[in-house]
Formats: sequence, structure tokens, C-alpha cells
Amino acid sequence: MEALQKTGEHLIEAIAYGDAAGVPVETKSAAYIASNYGTIDHLIAAKENPFYVGEWSVGTWSDDTQLSIAMAKSLTFANGFDLDVIAREHIDAYNETPKHTKSNGQITARGWGGSTTRSVQRMIDGVSPEIAGEKDGSGNGILMKMAPLAYWHAVRGTSDEERYEQYDQLTTMTHDSDIARACTRVHGDVLQYLLTQDFDAAEFRDVAYSSAYYHERALGAPTDITGNLAYLGDNLRPTQSEILAQYADRAQGITDRQFGFKYGFYAPETLAIAYGAFLQGNGEFHASVYAAVNLGGDADSTASITAAMVNFKERGNQAFPRDGVLIHDVLRLHEVSRNLARAALSTEIN
Repeated sequence: MEALQKTGEHLIEAIAYGDAAGVPVETKSAAYIASNYGTIDHLIAAKENPFYVGEWSVGTWSDDTQLSIAMAKSLTFANGFDLDVIAREHIDAYNETPKHTKSNGQITARGWGGSTTRSVQRMIDGVSPEIAGEKDGSGNGILMKMAPLAYWHAVRGTSDEERYEQYDQLTTMTHDSDIARACTRVHGDVLQYLLTQDFDAAEFRDVAYSSAYYHERALGAPTDITGNLAYLGDNLRPTQSEILAQYADRAQGITDRQFGFKYGFYAPETLAIAYGAFLQGNGEFHASVYAAVNLGGDADSTASITAAMVNFKERGNQAFPRDGVLIHDVLRLHEVSRNLARAALSTEIN
């Protein structure tokens, strides 16, 4: 019980650290990072992030932490999974976020993905969260925020059937596609493994790949998850170049006019990159988080997801870097995490 309590109490802080570590180089390539920063190994100011112009202070986090907080608060308030409460917390988070208008006239929340933004806007207009999701949405907006729900399930001993049903509902609220639902299920299985089993790199890889294989077929989803994870093979400590090899064109310099270097924004890629960084760092907090950061692409998401994975593996006992004290609003993050742990453990199923 003590291990589960520590895991919950440090969860949002871990997510926020990974998020803040990756924000400064979100959309940059690994080659760009190496050329302009060397190897990043500590929190730096977000002077180049296209979504946070002028907000440069070290420790700035993004929607990855914001929506993880929303998930944690919804579970605490409702004492479990309640899609209407989750929707309400998303709407509150959206309303609190600075907005900007794109060249096509679309209003979007700072740093939020398009699928999540448009889905929340639909819910504000009265559309039920059950049908508000972006058709064919396949970005990583679910993966970045699902650790609190996976934690809740692990503590409560939720059945696989119920876990998958809730993962599907959460996913469909903003990303209505089979590939997004499959990714959410896979990551839920991986997080469940990390919190309930002793970590072994080969077993971790097998859990991820077998889960992907099963859920792709169960949902009739494309085989993009297994395809992206295939590079792991017998490679249990992949190097940066090995992780990026499958994204070589984008990693080395093919840019998108709006987003820059886009690898890692597509949910199956997110899983492959985060799992690779986790293994590269051997599941240790600093090494794994900064392995994700130095890969570039959607660095804040992959680094925050990786940080949550380490928190689960280490049962909340990970050694946070000293600069963790610079994370914005850290006292509130602690409070949200403590409340989540207390609520989850209050009716723990032994």
C-alpha cells in the first residue's frame, strides 16, 4: 500500500517534470537539438517553442500536465470514472488556457492538439462527450493524460474488461478512431504492468508488443502500433539513432510549415518513441526523460509519458533531478497528486 501511495503522490510532479523538460524543444529535430544545444540534461527556458512565445521561464509545462491534472481531479471528485465529470474538467482547463487564432480563423487553446481542441469546443456547444470526438483523430492527446486513470485502475484492481471499456470511452471523447483506441489500450496495459509487476526489459517489450498485436486485431485497427514497435526486436537498450531510424526523413529535416518536425505527434509513433526512450534510460528517471527530450519531435509529450512510466516502475521512489524545484506551481501539483492517491486508496481492493 505504501508503494501505491507514493506512486500516486508523485505522479503529476513526474509528468510535469518530463513535460517542462521537453517543452523548450517541442517540434525540433534531434539533429537540430544536437547542433544548437548539445545534449540537454537539465531544465532550460522555452525560448523557441512556437506555442509559448514570450513565456520563457524554466519549468513551464504544457497541456500534457494540464490535462493530466484534469484527469486526476475528475477521478478524485467522482470517486472513479465519470465521463461527464471528465468532460467538465476538460472544459474548465480549456477555458483557463490562453487562446490564439490561426491563419484559417480557427481558435485554438495554446499548445493543445487540434482533435482535443475541437472536441472540447463541441462539448461546450452541448454535444455529449460520448460523441464529441474528432472522427479519425489519431494524435497523442489521450496518451499524455491517461496515467492517472491507469493508476486508479491498478489500485482498485479493475478488471481488464472494465479498463478497456473506460479507455475506449475516454479516447472516443476526443479521438474517435480505432487506432487511437488501440493505442490507449496498449499504453494502459503497459502502465498496468509497470505498477503491478517487477520490471524486466524483455518482459516490458513483450507486454507492449503482444498487447499491440491483440488490440489491433480486436478493434480492427491498422497495424501501425506493432509496425512502430517492431524496431525493438531483441534490442532492449536502443540508441537514439536506432529509435529515430524509422523516422529518418522527418528527423533529419523535412519540416511542416505549421508544426516543424512532426514525428511523435501520431499516437503509434508516440508509443514507440516513449518506450524506446524508457528502455534507453533503463527505466531511470533522469536518463529516460532526457533520452526522450533529446529525440525531439513532440518532446514534451514523449518525455512526460516516459516520466509517468518511470514513476510507475519505481513506485514513486525515483530520484527527481534537483532542478525539479523549478517546476511551475509545484505545490498545487503535489496537492492534486495527494488527493488522487488518497481517493484511490480509500477503497483499495486487496
